[in-house]
Amino acid sequence: MPLDRNDAIVREIITARVKLLFEKPFYGQLAARLIIEDASSWCETAATDGRHFYFNRNFIKGLTKAQLCDLICDLADQSPKPLPAQICRS
Repeated sequence: MPLDRNDAIVREIITARVKLLFEKPFYGQLAARLIIEDASSWCETAATDGRHFYFNRNFIKGLTKAQLCDLICDLADQSPKPLPAQICRS
């Protein structure tokens, strides 16, 4: 099921990712590659498998903007990083 980009929680996540592109470009670029997916049914906080950013709506609601940016940086840092040769080929 596609996410509603007008949803307040999804917009907060998107806004935080854009902010990271300007303030912490390395993490912002990694985070921008993650597909946002609501996983409130099984995820208590937030998680990644390297391709998706899974989140729990209630957990995200309780975070400040700075905490959300830190969370996204942390999850992006856990994602596998492409090697330079892989970047050139894509």
